[in-house]
Amino acid sequence: MKWAASAFVFAIVLGFSLHRPPVLAATPDTLRYLSPGELVISADGWRLYVVCERSDEVLVLDTTSGAVLKRVSVGHLPRGIALSRDGSLIYVTNSWIDTVSVIDAEKLEVAGSIATGFEPTGVLVDHEGKTLYVANRLSNDISVIDLATRKETKRLAGGRGASYLALSPDGSLIYCTHVYPKLNAFRSPPESEITVIDTRIQQVIERKPLHNVAGVFHVALSTDGGIGVAAQLRPKNLIPLAHVEHGWAFGNSLTLFGKDIPGSVQAPLD
Repeated sequence: MKWAASAFVFAIVLGFSLHRPPVLAATPDTLRYLSPGELVISADGWRLYVVCERSDEVLVLDTTSGAVLKRVSVGHLPRGIALSRDGSLIYVTNSWIDTVSVIDAEKLEVAGSIATGFEPTGVLVDHEGKTLYVANRLSNDISVIDLATRKETKRLAGGRGASYLALSPDGSLIYCTHVYPKLNAFRSPPESEITVIDTRIQQVIERKPLHNVAGVFHVALSTDGGIGVAAQLRPKNLIPLAHVEHGWAFGNSLTLFGKDIPGSVQAPLD
């Protein structure tokens, strides 16, 4: 009987965990804080587009006055945002419905939707403006999408929790980071990577190893492409999480990489 009761409770808990919570109604309480995340500025500098995860919308702000010009409703739990090369379209990843919303930047309304992998997060347009790359956190891959047809042509294998993307200044390379480390042996240091994609052949050409890194987040390149910087978490001496109250379990740090740096260099911040 005890086993049956335990199994019943487990089934209930598992059932709840496998279902995503409903969209919150837009009441004054829920709109008090919209959970703004990613943002991008228009090419002319007059507009700021802000992704609001809690309210499932993109806020369009006037950069001179700070006033909200428009609220554009998108899919559930939007995460990433990118502009087309001519600035006429805005791409927003909807992480809980596995799509990208396409917004007309002139009309400020959704003009279409693109299917992706599971839990799309980061997004960028290639240098030629012909291909959209989307990092899918749950399926651990990167969707390659033809913008002419708005169809996915392939998926590239990434690290666990593929989430953030950065394009090299010359457009030849894309760097993808991952918020979860690889699965290693118990009590062994975590291993992560920076996945490097060649945009000319649309293939992964390198996986830069990151030792003792538990998760890698935003990544950026210098204007000449010589140095890349990725934000990351490193565990401290593999201490049990039960000991968090006795000291930090993770430290914030950066990884520096690129043609001007042999291998990679990890720089602790705290």
